[in-house]
Amino acid sequence: MNRLRATLSTCMLSLFMLPAVVSAQSDNSIEASWERAATKSPVQQQRVQPPPPPVQNVHREGMEYEKTAWDDGRKESPRPWPTLTATSTAKEYYDANVAVIDSLSHLYCLSSNYISTLRIRNQQSMQGEDPQLRDFNYEGERQPAPAASARPSVQALHKELMQLLERCLIGR
Repeated sequence: MNRLRATLSTCMLSLFMLPAVVSAQSDNSIEASWERAATKSPVQQQRVQPPPPPVQNVHREGMEYEKTAWDDGRKESPRPWPTLTATSTAKEYYDANVAVIDSLSHLYCLSSNYISTLRIRNQQSMQGEDPQLRDFNYEGERQPAPAASARPSVQALHKELMQLLERCLIGR
């Protein structure tokens, strides 16, 4: 019974002391810290600004730009593929076709499947005549040139590629 009385008195004492403990801790609560923060003024720091850079006189008399990029029109020269003539070989057409197909792939106007089909057609037009054309020769001998019958197929593919390129560029 003494134990029960001691436990009961301890519980009653803690119950009466609980509001005092809570009120003492309320000054350190989150809400109290927010209220205290609003009453304090922030410390003002002055910013140090670097001096402005010196102004250079870029306009000098007698200096005029003769050529500007804005005045230039489109020319044939910046195209990455070689110019082809009437006497161009099948290999020259093949190389030009590779460059045009690369340009078409970077324009993103054709699907990747269609671009890969064009690459395959270009390779097949050369491989159909000479399967050893793409093999590396370790002995340094010249590889035989593709037959003359390869030229019309590569030339027709080049014409088709140029039409596709023109349609892609006009669409932009």
